[in-house]
Amino acid sequence: MSNSIPEEIIEKITSKVDIVEIISKYIPLKRAGRNFKALCPFHHEKTASFIVSPQKQIYHCFGCGNGGNAFNFIMKYERIEFPEAVRVLADRTGVSIPRFQFNRNYSELEELYKINALACDFYHNNLLKVAEAKRAKNFLREREVSEEIISKFNLGFAQTLSDSLISYLCTKLIKKQLIEKLGLALMGSDGRYYDRFRNKLIFPIFDHRNRIAGFGARALDETMPKYINSPESPIYIKGNLLYGLNFASEYIRRLNQVIIVEGYMDVLTLFQFGIRNVVSTSGTSLTSEQVRLIKRLTNNAVIIFDPDKAGISASLRGLEVLLEFEMDIAIVNLPTGFDPDDFVRKFGAEKFIYSISQAKDIFDFKLDFLLTQYNAMNLKEKLKIISEMLLTISKVKNAILKTNLIRRLSEAISEDEETLLIELKKIRNIPLHEPENILKKNVLMNTRQAERIILGVVLEDKEALSEVKNSLCADDFREPNIRRVILTLFNMEIKDTARISNILCQFEDEPTRDLISEVLLEVDKLSDKRKNLFDCIRWIKQDNLKKTLKEIQQKIKLAQEIKNESLMFELVSKYNNLVKRQRQELL
Repeated sequence: MSNSIPEEIIEKITSKVDIVEIISKYIPLKRAGRNFKALCPFHHEKTASFIVSPQKQIYHCFGCGNGGNAFNFIMKYERIEFPEAVRVLADRTGVSIPRFQFNRNYSELEELYKINALACDFYHNNLLKVAEAKRAKNFLREREVSEEIISKFNLGFAQTLSDSLISYLCTKLIKKQLIEKLGLALMGSDGRYYDRFRNKLIFPIFDHRNRIAGFGARALDETMPKYINSPESPIYIKGNLLYGLNFASEYIRRLNQVIIVEGYMDVLTLFQFGIRNVVSTSGTSLTSEQVRLIKRLTNNAVIIFDPDKAGISASLRGLEVLLEFEMDIAIVNLPTGFDPDDFVRKFGAEKFIYSISQAKDIFDFKLDFLLTQYNAMNLKEKLKIISEMLLTISKVKNAILKTNLIRRLSEAISEDEETLLIELKKIRNIPLHEPENILKKNVLMNTRQAERIILGVVLEDKEALSEVKNSLCADDFREPNIRRVILTLFNMEIKDTARISNILCQFEDEPTRDLISEVLLEVDKLSDKRKNLFDCIRWIKQDNLKKTLKEIQQKIKLAQEIKNESLMFELVSKYNNLVKRQRQELL
């Protein structure tokens, strides 16, 4: 699983990593006895079933079944492979990993991030030093963007020359095909490569790990469209990113609130004016992936979009996905003709913050908007208002809040509450659950439960492993995944340091890691683990013996049918010896 990363490096990281510290950077954890609890970040749930054990350095969700160590959490949450997760945790624990030469042993994804970083440096240097960047500098000066913000957000300038970036990257021995793959270059009909961005102000788009995933660009003349982004690539998926989140996350967590705006300039100006819990959707409706990024930091979102009809429509589309994640949402309606950038520069940060304090909740905002679009006195148009409002209410998960919203709608449009409830029930509302863990619902067979208890105990106790090894063989375990883990443990030499985490690193498949994390937390509930271990060993031996005796009985019957007396005598003798052994073990 280490993919050429030395085992001693992995062991060194596991000995230093604190899984509680790592996971708490992504989701809020609450102390629950010896462990920590949280709402699972990998599936939608109302009751916390995600457990983190500092003692065992593992996590497990008893809702969706996912579990593992710190490496597995990073892999799952960040959607990266094991080598990259190792590098992430190495950076956080101060463990040095030998760096290989670029373009040789790096993965292609790392190459692509490296190319984007080189392009960012190139564009930023252009803005600072190239004479042609005067128009871009004037634009930023007019918008009162400070040098500090230009530097912090790595703003840049793309020259008019058709291949300036390509030529620069080629001097760094970058292949043109990779430049094209990132969308930084386009191939013309003549077979030549051209820069995608020319005569543009450049906004590097960082992911939440401070890597440059793509670029946004603003035209500096009358060219349309005014803004364009990098096309999607292996490292840039627009709906998975929020502009400015890498800079804002600390402030979002601290203030327990995120301000969601539409454009790059909105983020820059608000940040410069001291409003730093701000991110941008880059002109698109919110996606589930973007909301997941926000949800790990706060449950409170303020949405600010352009106050025209199109802007409000975009706000309403964004509301639906926020509601599905049970976030508290408020909407700010700025005066006509003002976006956040214009508003703050004209009226200042204090007035902007006051506007946020006057924000409407999602119900009032949508109802007010619909009442301006439709005539509630006209039955046909009134039905449109009801239909739209019930669609939003249906997204609300909390039953008490849902009932309250129905009551408010009833009062606002003078319609019977019971009638609205009947109409609400007609709306098909698919919850965002992932399937519950089937194992949790089923009553486990005793043998299987015994195997799980043995596995859980030996995973955390080397002495218990020796006792099991002396009493049972791997083939005595019927559950295939348990048998595989037991066989691996029998053949492994594991140091005590970060033992469980090292064991988890031996298994690439998620179901096995989930099994390990689950049984480890299950055995925590046992008051006397040693007694349970011996009881389970005895049970499995007895159960396997019963199975063997039953098989011998069937063979004896067959031997009788074919009148093979010698085979029958041999089988009866074997059967009697096993029965005798069974009686002795029961004493």
